[in-house]
Amino acid sequence: WRGWIADCNLRKTNGELLPAGSIASYAAMTRPHAKNTEAMELRDMRKYVENGVPVDWYWLDWGWYAQGDGSIPLDKCENSGNWQVDTSRYPSRFADLSAYGKEHGIRLMVWFEQEIIRTENKEYLYSLGLKKEWLLGGGYLFDMGQKEAREWMLSQVCKVIDEGGVEGYNSDFNANPGDAWRSAD
Repeated sequence: WRGWIADCNLRKTNGELLPAGSIASYAAMTRPHAKNTEAMELRDMRKYVENGVPVDWYWLDWGWYAQGDGSIPLDKCENSGNWQVDTSRYPSRFADLSAYGKEHGIRLMVWFEQEIIRTENKEYLYSLGLKKEWLLGGGYLFDMGQKEAREWMLSQVCKVIDEGGVEGYNSDFNANPGDAWRSAD
């Protein structure tokens, strides 16, 4: 099993597996994700650096996205699914986090859940180009089976990555898509 994972699934550079690295984030017990701000994340990154904690990756988990006009923070993970940075909390769109990290040998990884659309404010997403026919399961699951939909989603994710200088991508899929997929077949 481990050999198959390493040989067929893990990313390689010049034929070699990427070296293992340490991943850090802020202490989730101290504040909810959706209350985070860029200033808080920078403070937490600085604490690792100032205390000599070796960190290869700083992981920005859920809660960074916006709702509505891009300035209303979501307060629950269950409302995830719009792929727009909340610029009221992250005004540099992660570029400042990435820049600080690079100065100290830390790469930024950002959490995505591109398959799920849990937000009730779909009108906002339609204004960004999301089409109703790309939604499955009553509107909570994004249909990656459509080429136009995949291309649109890729553009949304790449925009966040490119604008923020993000180097790592963490993808979650916190749903059971079986019923939605079966009903769409």
